[in-house]
Amino acid sequence: SLNAIPRITFFLSIAIAPAAASQITSCDRACLEGMADRYLQALIAHDPSRAPLADNVKYVENGIALKLGQGLWKTATGLGAYHHYFADIRAGQVGLITTVQQNGRGQIFTLRLKVVAGKITEAEHLVINDSFTASYYDKFKLDPLWLQETPPAERVARDVLIATANKYYTGMQRNDPKADYSFFHKECNRVEHARQTTNMPPSNYGHSDIPNFVTLGCEDQFKTGFLGFVTRIRGRRFAVVDEERQAVLAFGFFDHNGTIRDIPLSTGQNFHVPPYFSTPRTLIIAEGFKIKDGKIRLIEALLTESPYGMRSAFDAPSRVAPVAGPCDRACLRSLVDQVLAAMIDHDPSRAPLATNVRYTENGQELALNDGLWGTLTAR
Repeated sequence: SLNAIPRITFFLSIAIAPAAASQITSCDRACLEGMADRYLQALIAHDPSRAPLADNVKYVENGIALKLGQGLWKTATGLGAYHHYFADIRAGQVGLITTVQQNGRGQIFTLRLKVVAGKITEAEHLVINDSFTASYYDKFKLDPLWLQETPPAERVARDVLIATANKYYTGMQRNDPKADYSFFHKECNRVEHARQTTNMPPSNYGHSDIPNFVTLGCEDQFKTGFLGFVTRIRGRRFAVVDEERQAVLAFGFFDHNGTIRDIPLSTGQNFHVPPYFSTPRTLIIAEGFKIKDGKIRLIEALLTESPYGMRSAFDAPSRVAPVAGPCDRACLRSLVDQVLAAMIDHDPSRAPLATNVRYTENGQELALNDGLWGTLTAR
C-alpha cells in the first residue's frame, strides 16, 4: 500500500554563480552606457572612487595589467565629442569608441567595461597616441545605421554574430584572394581611425603605393590578396555582442612576421610590401562590426603598435618549464653559435632545442619559427 512506501523529506539549496547573478541584477542599455559615462568622468577627475568599481576590478591598458590609478588615470584631461557605444545586456558588457585629451593632446580611445551586480569588474583601455589622427574624429559623423535596432524577426543569434565577425579575421589572415568572401554585405564600408578606406577616390592606403585599393568595396579588397602580409590574427576576443543592434566589438592582435615581401595581386599588380613591414611587428586592435542580413555591413577599426608577439593580460599565462643540466663556458658558446646558425637558416630543427623550449623575443613569448626565425639573414 501507499503507506508502506518510505517517505523522504529533501531540501535543496542553490547558490547562484556570479554569471547567473549578473543576469538577475541586469543592467540595460541605458545603465551600461551610463556606467561608461561615469567611468569617463572619474577618469578625467583622476579619482577612481567616483566610479562604481568592484574591489577586485581588473584594469588593463593596451594589453598590460596596471594598478588602478596608473596609465590614463593619471594623464586624461578631457573628453571628445565622438561616442560610439556597444551594449551587451546579456553579458553585462559595454564598449565605447571615443577620444580623450591626454595632457591636452587628442588620443583615440576604446573602452570596455564588464559590469556585475552594479559594479565594474573589468576595465580595458586601448589608447592610441596619435593626436593628428584623433583630430579626424572632430569632424567625423557616425553612420546612423550603427545605432539602429534590428527587428527581432530579422536578428541572427549571438553565436552567428561572433562567427560572422570572425570570418573577417580568418579571411584577412594571409588573405587568400581565391577564398569565399561572400560574408561581406554588398554595401559594406570600412572606417579606420575616422577615415573611410573603401569605395573612395584613389589614394595610398597606409604604407602602400597601390592607390586603387581604397576604390574597392570590402569584398573586392579581400579578393585582391593585398592583405596577405598580415600573417596571423590571434587573441581574438569578441568581447561585446550587441544583439539588439546586431553589432560586435572585438579585440585582438595583427601579427606581421616580416617574411612577406611581395604579393602578386589578383588585379595583375605586384604589391611590394613596404619596409615598415620588413621586420616582425604586431598591432593591437579594436574593431566594431555591424551585421545586416547576416553579412558584415559596417566596420570601424582602431589599431596601434605593440611589441611583436604581445599577448593581452586577459590571455592565460604561460607556464615556465624547469631547466636542468650543467653546461660550461665552451658548451654555452657552442649552443649560442648553433642557435644563431639555425635562425639564419630559418630551421629550428638544426638547433639543439628541448621539446618544451620557451622562446621569447623583446619580452614576448613566441612560437618557434616566428619573429627573427623568419627574418634573420646574417650574423
